[in-house]
Amino acid sequence: SKFLASRGFSVIAIDYRYSYFHNYEELIQDYSTALDYVKTNSNKLKIDKNKIVLMGTSAGGTLSLYYAAFNTFYNNLQAMEGIRGVIAWYAPADLLDLWSVDSLFAKVAVVTTMKGSPNKKIENYKLYSPINYISERMCPTLLVHGEKDTTVPVDSSKKLYKKLKEHGVHAKLLIHPEGNHSFELDLKDFFTIKYVERTVSFAKDLCE
Repeated sequence: SKFLASRGFSVIAIDYRYSYFHNYEELIQDYSTALDYVKTNSNKLKIDKNKIVLMGTSAGGTLSLYYAAFNTFYNNLQAMEGIRGVIAWYAPADLLDLWSVDSLFAKVAVVTTMKGSPNKKIENYKLYSPINYISERMCPTLLVHGEKDTTVPVDSSKKLYKKLKEHGVHAKLLIHPEGNHSFELDLKDFFTIKYVERTVSFAKDLCE
């Protein structure tokens, strides 16, 4: 947040209820309510409500992708008003992908969020996976992922990128060859610095 602010962005962090105690629909409601508040109070917050870029990492990235994909899929113009694009770092685009890695943390997290395993709640996994709502109306999207992510498989972003391109959506995919989950917190190498800078450039280009 501080880094983005230093580059001239107004950064607003959206908080939402924990999935341990609430269902995913309530998390989405929190996200939507927060965005509505930001737009309604843009003057007080001193931001341009017509230049909003949704961004998140991991689960936050999934919520950002879901909000944009769902509302563009159903052509909800009011919800998407002012939103220029979405940026997601190592976010599961298909929640079923979390079962393809040997990560107890990932499986416990998604089971808790979906209130069951795919065997019992397969419809929930499909219902809340952003990849299932991609259309030609999807806003510009930047995906960043680590090739060696053992929590959220890089294939999740690769699949989403492929589907975005198939629908003619302006999309970019950046893959760190050595990156694991949250790699930007540990790696300060050339690729990490480059991808952070390209994230900033992508957001700036959207807001021109």
